[in-house]
Amino acid sequence: MCVDGEALPMCLCELFDKHLDKVLNQESWTDAEPVFEFYGQNLFPYENMRRVVSDVRDCIEKLNSNTLTAEEKKEVLQWAVRAFYHKVEVTENESQRLLKDFLEVFCESVEGMMNLCPHADGICVMGP
Repeated sequence: MCVDGEALPMCLCELFDKHLDKVLNQESWTDAEPVFEFYGQNLFPYENMRRVVSDVRDCIEKLNSNTLTAEEKKEVLQWAVRAFYHKVEVTENESQRLLKDFLEVFCESVEGMMNLCPHADGICVMGP
């Protein structure tokens, strides 16, 4: 799965950071505590990636139930403008639908990879 850096929602980056296995990813860091690094290799055991997917599904539910805070709505709109830069105007409702669709495809893709290779050690998330 390949996603342009401009199209990566901040909520997903935050969840990657939240569920990053600090011990597994320690070797790529010298002095600092490991954090999700967009341009580096980030290793996620399946258990951690399942947590990411679960939290993403919670985000999808918030989008479905329209229970986003004003700040979250603003963030979603900013994401849509960055991700779909070819559109001059994106409405709030349209931006929420686009993010929901993106996140659903993300969940389906990650779950599909884990189902396809159930004996793999994990998934590596990395930037360009």
